[in-house]
Amino acid sequence: MIFHMFIFAVCPIVFLYALNIRETPLSDTVLPIILALILCLMFFLIAKLLLKNNQKAAYLTSVFLILFFSYGHLFDFLRTTPLDKIIHGKQLVIFSIYIIIFSVAAFKTWRSRKSFLRLTKILNIISIILISVPLFMITSFFIRNFFVKLPVTEISSGEKFDKSKVRSNEKLPDIYYIILDRYGREDTLKRAFNYDNTDFLSVLAGKGFYITPKSRANYADTAHSLVSSLNMTHLNYLSVLGKQNYTDWNLLFKKVANNEVLQTLKSLDYKTIQFGSWWIQSKVNSYVDMNINIDTTPGFHYLILSKTMLHPIRVKLGMMHYFLEEQWEREQMKFKKLKEVAYQKGPKFVFAHFLITHPPYTFRADGSYLDENSQKDMSNKEKYLYCLKYTNKEILAFVDHLLQNKDNYNPIIIIQADEGPYSDRIGEDNKNFDWSSATDDEIAEKLGILNAYYFPGGGDKLLYPSISPVNTFRIVFNYYFGQKYQMLSDDSFLSNMNQPYVFVPVKK
Repeated sequence: MIFHMFIFAVCPIVFLYALNIRETPLSDTVLPIILALILCLMFFLIAKLLLKNNQKAAYLTSVFLILFFSYGHLFDFLRTTPLDKIIHGKQLVIFSIYIIIFSVAAFKTWRSRKSFLRLTKILNIISIILISVPLFMITSFFIRNFFVKLPVTEISSGEKFDKSKVRSNEKLPDIYYIILDRYGREDTLKRAFNYDNTDFLSVLAGKGFYITPKSRANYADTAHSLVSSLNMTHLNYLSVLGKQNYTDWNLLFKKVANNEVLQTLKSLDYKTIQFGSWWIQSKVNSYVDMNINIDTTPGFHYLILSKTMLHPIRVKLGMMHYFLEEQWEREQMKFKKLKEVAYQKGPKFVFAHFLITHPPYTFRADGSYLDENSQKDMSNKEKYLYCLKYTNKEILAFVDHLLQNKDNYNPIIIIQADEGPYSDRIGEDNKNFDWSSATDDEIAEKLGILNAYYFPGGGDKLLYPSISPVNTFRIVFNYYFGQKYQMLSDDSFLSNMNQPYVFVPVKK
C-alpha cells in the first residue's frame, strides 16, 4: 500500500495545530488539510503520468511535500544562527537550494531502475511515526479538557440590553473603538520613558476629549482585556479553571470576535467594521460586515502559508511583503482607511486594533520605515518612543478629520490601550513571569493605560478619573441607548501567558 505521501501532506498542518492548539479552534484545520490533500493528489497524478510508476510517483510526491512544507521552518531557524550573516535574511539562497534538491531527486528517480518497494515501506512507517507525535499531543489535550468543569459556557455581562429603550426616531451615533496596544498612561511615560506626553493629551482635551488620569487596564494582556471590555464583564470568576490547570485560550478568543458589544449593535442595524492587526485573533473577524487589513487570510491559514514555499513566491509577486514591511504598510493603510470610513453612512461601529507601540517596532517618529538593521543599536525605549510619536500624529489627524466631517452625526470616539508596556525585565519572559516578584512601578507601568473619550451631548459627565475599560460600554449603552447597566468595580488582575486563568488581584 502507498499512503506515506498523504500523511506527509497533512502532518505539517497537524503538527502546527498541535503546537498552537491552545489558541486555534479545530475547525481551522479543515480547509488547509483538504487543500493539502488535493495538492498531494494532483502532484502524484502528474508524477505518475511522467514516471509511469506508482511507487516512484509517490516517493517524488513525498519529497516535494516535505520540501514545500519545511521551507519556512528551516528559513526561520537559519535566521537565528550565524549563517544569517551569509544569507542576510534573503529568501533566494534557501529557495534556490530547495529547487536544486528537488531537481536532483526528480532526476535520480526518473533515471533509477531499482524497485521502490522497500523504500515505500520505510516511508510508510516513517510517516506513521511522524503523524503519531502531534496526534498524541492533540488527543492528550482534548482528554485533559474533557474532564475540566467550566464555570460558564458563555462569557457575558450577565445583563440584557432592552431594545425598547432605544428611541426609534433618534439617529444613532457612530462609535469608534480605537485600541492602541501597549500605549502607556501619561505618568508611566514620564517615569519609565522620561517622556512628556502633555502636548498630545492637551490637544485631545481641547477637542472635547475626557482624558482619564488614573485609568488602569483590567488585565495585563490583549486577549483578556478585549474580552473584558467588549463583553462588559470581569473574568476573574474563571479562576476555577486555573485551579484545574486549564490552558485553552479558545474560550476567550471566541469572545474577542463574537463579543456582546458587537452582537448588541448589530441587533440595532449598525454596520460593523474591523481594522485588523497581525495578531491572529484580531486579524480577521467573520462576525463583522467588513474586514480591513492588508491580508485577510485567517490567522492559522496564514501561519501555514508562511512556512511553505508559496511564501517567498507571494512576496516576489507583490501579493505580500515580509513581516516587518507588511506591518509598517498595514498601520499606515489603516489610518488612511479610517478617514475614508467616516464618509460611509451610519450608524456604524468601527473597531480598530493598532499594534504600533508594540513589538516589533517598525516606525520612526515621522512615519518612515524603521528597518531591521537600524534597530540593532537602539534600545526598546527609543523604538517605543519613535512609534508613540508617530501614533500621536496620526491619531490627531484622524480626530481632526472625523470631527470636521459634517456627514458624521455626533461620533462617539474611544481611544484606549488594552495594556501598558512591559518593563524590560518582565518582557524577557512574560509567558512565565511570577507577578508576585514585580515591583509597584513595574505593575503600574504594565497596567497604566491611555484612556480618552469623546462623548458628545453630555455623555462625558458620567466619566471619572479611574474608569477602566470594563465600564466603557456600560456607560455608552446607559447614556446613549437608555439602558441601566450596573457599574462594575474598576479592578485589575495580573496573569501570564502560560496560565491564562490564574488571576492575581492588584491592590488599588
